Amino acid sequence: MNDLLSYLKIITIFKNILKDEVVSAFINACSSITKNDFETFLTLYSEFISLLYKREINQNFYVYTRNLIYNDENILSQGCGTCIQENNRILNTAKYELSVLDKLFGYDFSCIKEISVKIFPDNIDIINHLPEFSTEGKIAFNLDDIINSYNKNGYGEFACYNAFKYNADKKIAAVKYFDAMTFKQLKNYEYQKTVIYNNTLAFLNGKEANNILLYGDRGCGKSSTVKALINEFREYNLKIIQISKLFL
Repeated sequence: MNDLLSYLKIITIFKNILKDEVVSAFINACSSITKNDFETFLTLYSEFISLLYKREINQNFYVYTRNLIYNDENILSQGCGTCIQENNRILNTAKYELSVLDKLFGYDFSCIKEISVKIFPDNIDIINHLPEFSTEGKIAFNLDDIINSYNKNGYGEFACYNAFKYNADKKIAAVKYFDAMTFKQLKNYEYQKTVIYNNTLAFLNGKEANNILLYGDRGCGKSSTVKALINEFREYNLKIIQISKLFL
């Protein structure tokens, strides 16, 4: 593990991944194992698990890191033009870095436990009761797939979220949480829902589509319809930005 952690020092393209709070905590915990300080290891490992549980509901560290890579802001995601995609020096560097990250992020609790028991044999009872994390369903990081994702979905918050607000600072901010509304939950105006659904579908498929104005009394379902629209076409990568009339 020491050799693998040393290779992280030469990571350049995916350097942002190492700055992530959860990843940084994992690296710190792994580094502490070999320093023969059991108390420090317990503290750092617990901190890693606590952060992971807050961010990844299934405690799957590999899935968490995979999402980081696919949404990362780097030279590949920012400049996915031909000049980058045909630059073998950059591509070879990216492939090598992905192989390093793949090995490191592929460690699961059983690997950490096995190493810890060898170094701290007198503390096996505590090690056996440490909270576990998973890397189940590992699929090796593939550079071609990652670049295709950058080209198709973008990167950063625009790749992670579908709803945004234009705020008072004249910046676009992601709306991370909103009602999980669906069209099935909206009752008694089937015609309007059909028009909105079909028009949006046509737009997403590159066909002729119209602008739509939703109007009516407060509480009649205008905002709920927009939320349902986002949830319905999430897989189509539909992005919606709310602009308050105060900023117009």
